[in-house]
Amino acid sequence: MKRIKDGKYIRHSEQYSDVYYYVDENAEEKERKVEPEEWGGSDFVKTYYEAVEKRFVGVVIGMKLITLKAELFCDSVCRPDGVEVDFVNRNDIEQKKVAIVAYGCNKTRLVPLEQLKIIRKVEEGET
Repeated sequence: MKRIKDGKYIRHSEQYSDVYYYVDENAEEKERKVEPEEWGGSDFVKTYYEAVEKRFVGVVIGMKLITLKAELFCDSVCRPDGVEVDFVNRNDIEQKKVAIVAYGCNKTRLVPLEQLKIIRKVEEGET
């Protein structure tokens, strides 16, 4: 799995405290205001990882659940002291369980479980 920097994020306005902008650095219209009816969820989807085919040999050292795609959104919540606070969050749309595979000195890769191939299984007590 390869980490993707797709240029999508939500930016807070420097001038106004309650104004946010969707930013897509790869689109023609780079910024657009988050409208009040879009608060709490919209269709602004960010991609975090994509599958890449690479052959290598390594050792599985762990497992991890990663987010492939998520919807970014703005919302507000009222704290117990009565103050309303705005925040930016994400709803995970697509997740995948991957293995963390060490293949060199301080080098690891994330590999989807269905792409793992066991070459040699180490028995207990074997080195």
